[in-house]
Amino acid sequence: MNIDPTHLNAQQLGELGADAVDHLARRACGTLTSYRLLLGRCLLAMDRYRYHFDHGCCTSIHYATLVLGLKAKQARQFRHVATRLEELPALSNQATHGLIAWCKLREVVRVASPDTEEFWIDLCRHKTYEQIERLVALTAPGQLPALPTSHLAQPIHTELRIQLSPQAMIVVDRGLQAPSQQAGRMLNRAEAVEMLFAQLLAGHPLDEDLQHEQRERALAKARSEAQKDLEECPVRDTRFNPEARHITPAQTRELQRRDGYRCSTPGCPHHLYLQTHHIHYYSHGGKTVPLNLLTLCSACHRNVHEGRLKIEGTPGNLVFSNEQGRNLQQKWRLDVADWLDVWIGWTGEEFDCYRGRLAA
Repeated sequence: MNIDPTHLNAQQLGELGADAVDHLARRACGTLTSYRLLLGRCLLAMDRYRYHFDHGCCTSIHYATLVLGLKAKQARQFRHVATRLEELPALSNQATHGLIAWCKLREVVRVASPDTEEFWIDLCRHKTYEQIERLVALTAPGQLPALPTSHLAQPIHTELRIQLSPQAMIVVDRGLQAPSQQAGRMLNRAEAVEMLFAQLLAGHPLDEDLQHEQRERALAKARSEAQKDLEECPVRDTRFNPEARHITPAQTRELQRRDGYRCSTPGCPHHLYLQTHHIHYYSHGGKTVPLNLLTLCSACHRNVHEGRLKIEGTPGNLVFSNEQGRNLQQKWRLDVADWLDVWIGWTGEEFDCYRGRLAA
């Protein structure tokens, strides 16, 4: 009698024995990989054949979030892995049969190539996820790891991330100078933070002699000085390198501010998932300068590179057209005019309407 193991609870599984539980756990892990890959391939097929339009969605990611209830980041990961595996037949076969853990697979596809995928498959059999993650981080795409595997036994550092306002960041940078002065050498931020917390735990805070009101006044003064520094240099790192392939986060913010923090395509309502596009492609000699850069949403950006959307000109004087060559700016204006005619109405003759005025 065949029993479906998915119907068994923890107690019933425990009664099967250690070997059986281990076998089922490995099989379940492989099933997760194969079905996540299947989902990624489904999303990829939806994009290529535009099946997502049948469900009222503009992209496969929109479909995944609206219909399937997935997070957008998770859906993008599934689709990205499925796309990369189309060029990696050996890894694709391993993933399809559930012979590689998903966490390792999503890391390896970032750097594997048809020439190196067998090497990565062997590493995935013998290394932990943390070791694979470190090797991938130290390897260029298409190359083999340069770090000897013996180094993987070293402890892995924990990463601490915090979000600070620009004023608070200046205050922190100034405050971290004090531990360096005490140590008599320049400390990096990790060493300085460790020293500050060590002093705090030892019961000797740096500002022990200050009372509460004095500390508040000192903090207000530091924030005021930080604001003055920001006013003197309002934007950092916004000088563009024409030969660079990518731009910095500060430069991205400047471009999005210029373009109104939304997609530049006429009529596109998206203000999330924004990306930077080279009007004259970088691969064709286009420069990374503001006059050749434009803010687009991920869907419009993909449509440009797939030939469904064409953009010509420079920011402020751009012409957007679709596959048939229709001007999308004019089409959008006509749609707005139609909306005004329906909901506001007009009096007089035919050409007194908003659409008529625009067409004239």
